[in-house]
Amino acid sequence: MRAEGKRIRTSLLEVRVAASPRSIPRVAVVVGKHGHGSVERNRLKRRVRELVRTRILAGLGATDSVWRPAPAAYEATFALLEAQVLSLGRTLGAIPLEG
Repeated sequence: MRAEGKRIRTSLLEVRVAASPRSIPRVAVVVGKHGHGSVERNRLKRRVRELVRTRILAGLGATDSVWRPAPAAYEATFALLEAQVLSLGRTLGAIPLEG
């Protein structure tokens, strides 16, 4: 996955996307420890996974993507995470541009 596809970053998230051999989108969320416990890591993972699932998954097409929150994402509000997921979704073409 690292050698192929493309990488897109925001201040809170990094996404690596590649074409999938399957006809459905597959998403993985990988959260580093960054000095936080398992409860905080799992909460951040659930937040990102739910935002991707409900906001952009249907528009991703046949891709594999790995979402990695940055250390600053631990302190971010849900609304800020949502805004950055939506921004990445627009960049990936999963959400039509407004306007």
